[in-house]
Amino acid sequence: MKNLLGIRNRDPWMKIILYLKDVYFTPPFEHLYRAAKFAKRSGISKNTKSIIIDAGSYDGLSCLFFSSQFPNASIKAFEPNPEILELINKNITKKPNIELFPVALSNVTGESTFHITQNQVSSSLLQVDAEFYAKKENETMSTQLKVTQEIKVPTKRLDDYNFEEVLLLKMDTQGNELNLINGAQETLKKTYMVVTEMAGSASYEGSCHYFETDEALRKLGFEAVDWIVAYRRAGIIALEFDMIYVNSNFKVSN
Repeated sequence: MKNLLGIRNRDPWMKIILYLKDVYFTPPFEHLYRAAKFAKRSGISKNTKSIIIDAGSYDGLSCLFFSSQFPNASIKAFEPNPEILELINKNITKKPNIELFPVALSNVTGESTFHITQNQVSSSLLQVDAEFYAKKENETMSTQLKVTQEIKVPTKRLDDYNFEEVLLLKMDTQGNELNLINGAQETLKKTYMVVTEMAGSASYEGSCHYFETDEALRKLGFEAVDWIVAYRRAGIIALEFDMIYVNSNFKVSN
């Protein structure tokens, strides 16, 4: 039997191509680029007030990307980590359409413990799962996710802000996405697109599973339109990926 499309003969090249793709050609903003492209092609971005909510802004670079793609949008950046606020303020200082909220979005309004990790970007309202990172296959990440300090930060529900006609909600809250959704039920009814980070395994104590986030969004009328793998362990197992959802019930107000 002939090799289908000569795949067997090309196997060594395929391994190289996939390795290069996984390691060098998975840009960190690919999910945001694809979401922006989808929003522009749909025409929705021209008809809404273009509020963009960035939940988990970290250093503000994602906000700068949104500002470059939607210069007339009002961008709401939520980042509770005080260790990074100076940097994010520095990055967005020349962008008057970006407003910073130094609070953590969740399902309650009040105050919660925030766990700051060695690499900063993995800091979360949730505690890092020590058992998960104690496993040999995850040991390379254990140092980066070591908790260096725990502090109290203000928390709010997204619904507390009463935003209208949200073009896009980006969620990157390190396992706390389901709590964010539960505190944003009314806002999500007025949201066209959601871009959310997901994990194939529970790396934080009490973190939501990808299928729980997916179910919660689908119950609100959202449909998945794209997914992008962000990290593969050993180039095989997809541990982190981003999903793009569109609200099938979304209607632009007159």
